[in-house]
Amino acid sequence: MDGFHTFGGVTSYPGALLLRAAWWTPLIFALVYVLIAMVFAALVRNEAAPSRGAIFGALIIFGALYAMTGFAPLSTWFKAILLLLAWVALWFLSRWSRAALAVGLIGALLGPLAEIALVQLGLLRHHPADFLGIPLWLPALYLCCGAGLGPFLYYSVANHE
Repeated sequence: MDGFHTFGGVTSYPGALLLRAAWWTPLIFALVYVLIAMVFAALVRNEAAPSRGAIFGALIIFGALYAMTGFAPLSTWFKAILLLLAWVALWFLSRWSRAALAVGLIGALLGPLAEIALVQLGLLRHHPADFLGIPLWLPALYLCCGAGLGPFLYYSVANHE
């Protein structure tokens, strides 16, 4: 999904190698996906699983939101507001999952902090950079990840019905 941002011009990597990404980008994404699934698994106990349709619907919505942040010619404020509204729909699809909420909140805090560090190290650039080198909408995108990607990663690996 990072390609939505690099090809949309909102993210760039100095010295990009393939598909406008740095060599380490796929490794970071893989690590984050594993961490999301592990944290989701630790928190999801005693929660009813969403339907497969809801899980795939949330994944499609999350992908569309990711693309919107990369390609839509909207202000950073408007993107942030759309992401927050979409998060409510995603959380509904997860059956108001506490695990999805927790993963989203953790992501909304740690994801931007990690990207700020990457920006400060000169490994990543955001366009525009609203504060500390990141766009205003980035924490909201990470929030959406909890309900938009978390259930898919967990239930795919756990093979729950």
